[in-house]
Amino acid sequence: MVKRILIIDDDMELCEELSEILEEEGFEVDCAFTPAEGQKQLKTNKYDIVLLDFKLPQMSGIDFLKKEHECLKNKKVFIISGSLSIKNLIEEQNLSHLVSGVFSKPFDIEALLRELKK
Repeated sequence: MVKRILIIDDDMELCEELSEILEEEGFEVDCAFTPAEGQKQLKTNKYDIVLLDFKLPQMSGIDFLKKEHECLKNKKVFIISGSLSIKNLIEEQNLSHLVSGVFSKPFDIEALLRELKK
């Protein structure tokens, strides 16, 4: 069974590069460049995995997790962040149950692939 991934990140170049790599590994990938696009995609498509940028326009990744927690419940969610303190923030906001992992930018693509294939 092919895993479907939604990447929510305002960095179009990163999304395109990551999509290419993930599709070569056999995943089906969609991208959303704004929180609103991400919300729409989550409601209209079925995903196994969500890669969520921490810093999004109009809404932080934390706020997105809070707002969309029902849609994200049965999915593996990985946060992509340039901040090392994001893990503490996730714990402080009681969102650890929604987050499967955190990858700091720039992240190791091999480590990401290992996690996604689990």
